[in-house]
Amino acid sequence: MKITGIEVVKGKNKIPIEHFIEHFKKQGKDVEILLKYVFGRDSICIANEDETSFTMALEACQKVLASTNTSMNEIDLFIFSGFMPEYTMPQVSLMLHDELNGKKDCLCFDMNANCIGMISALELIDGYFAGRSHMKKALLVGCDDIRFLEDENNALAYGVYGNVTCAAVIERSTDVSYIIDRKYTVTHLAEKNIEKNSVLYPEAGFSKVLDPKSPVTAKFKWKQFESDELYADGRVSINEVIEKNDIKVEDISLFCLSQLSLKYVNMFREYFDIDEMKCPYVARSCGYSGTTSPFLVLYEAIQKAQIKRGDLVVMWTLGMGSDDICTLFKY
Repeated sequence: MKITGIEVVKGKNKIPIEHFIEHFKKQGKDVEILLKYVFGRDSICIANEDETSFTMALEACQKVLASTNTSMNEIDLFIFSGFMPEYTMPQVSLMLHDELNGKKDCLCFDMNANCIGMISALELIDGYFAGRSHMKKALLVGCDDIRFLEDENNALAYGVYGNVTCAAVIERSTDVSYIIDRKYTVTHLAEKNIEKNSVLYPEAGFSKVLDPKSPVTAKFKWKQFESDELYADGRVSINEVIEKNDIKVEDISLFCLSQLSLKYVNMFREYFDIDEMKCPYVARSCGYSGTTSPFLVLYEAIQKAQIKRGDLVVMWTLGMGSDDICTLFKY
């Protein structure tokens, strides 16, 4: 399995983090340290009124097909990853397939695995390639419309997230590019003394939100909790995967980690004794983008020619609930 190319589309509205700091200052809250130094934000990219997760996904797909010189007639598998698609019927992947004039012999589906979605989809594509010899190329696109999560009274949910779409062409490969290993971990929050359902969307559930007789709106619940232990589990996962395959940290060229927080990226850097080049933090200028987060790191590294074919790459991210996924592959 080879990632042939990746393209990115960011929300057109770039808002400086000072806007959010001043917003909360008017509420009597000092969030400068939280937003600038814990989350590590300088600015946030937000979609404008004309952009949706669908239009941004379509644009990203068009870009990656063009940059990789790929025709939709070559795409055998099409996956859309996102927690809140613009449409649920038909599937967004089918609608995109139609807009892009894809061929009839193509498996299309949408998936929601929250923040671990695109890495999980990468694993699925690898599995489909292994089990279906006729499948040669896949198109994977991820987009979370973060605007649904905004809460102007909560500094954990305003000034943190950005709209970033990633699309990738992936092809069957038997040469230098392939997945070496992976590890999934599910952690029940009670094990970490974290309140169950402390992160929930919609807080009231769709049965209440979509009931025309109900006055309840789709609010995002995010109560602050200490998640250091969840990230510590991530370090354990990465260690297990690389040690199992007799690989040393210094052999790995790139760590594509969750971009939720600069604080946690720094914790990984310190633990593995790696520098910023090998373990980048790229969300400073755009915000956290959910499912696309680790792919944005890979995209930036490719653009800057920081990795080459055959280099070892680790992808890791965390999904609330909680689960995490670690994938080791040769780029």
